[in-house]
Amino acid sequence: MKKVVILLAIFVMAGSIVSPALQSAIASDMEPMVTITEPENKSTISGKSVTVKYMVMPGPKGDHVHLVVDGENAGLNKKMNGSFEINKLKPGKHAITIKVMNSGHSPTGLEGSIEVTVK
Repeated sequence: MKKVVILLAIFVMAGSIVSPALQSAIASDMEPMVTITEPENKSTISGKSVTVKYMVMPGPKGDHVHLVVDGENAGLNKKMNGSFEINKLKPGKHAITIKVMNSGHSPTGLEGSIEVTVK
C-alpha cells in the first residue's frame, strides 16, 4: 500500500493528470519528507559541478526549499520536486542539505542531507 501512496505522491508533485481534489487529498495524507534522489549519499563526484535532485512532501507549513552546501545557503526553489546545479565545488567532502522553509524563510525543521566527495 505504501508503494501505491508514494507513486500517487509522485504524480501529485509532477502535476500529472490527477485531479486537483485528489492531489490535495493525497498530499494531506502523506508524511512530510525530504528525499535527495541524486547524487547518492557518500558518492564520489568527478569534476567541479553536480546536479542535486530532490522530492519533498513539505507538510502544512512548507512553502519552498533552500539548498545548503557546507552550512552556507546556496539556492532557493519553489518546486517541491526539482533540482539544483552546484558549480565550483572544491576537491574534498561536502555536505548537501535541502531544507523546507515557511513563507517567511524560517526552517520548518524538515530537511534531508547527503555527503559527497569531489575528486
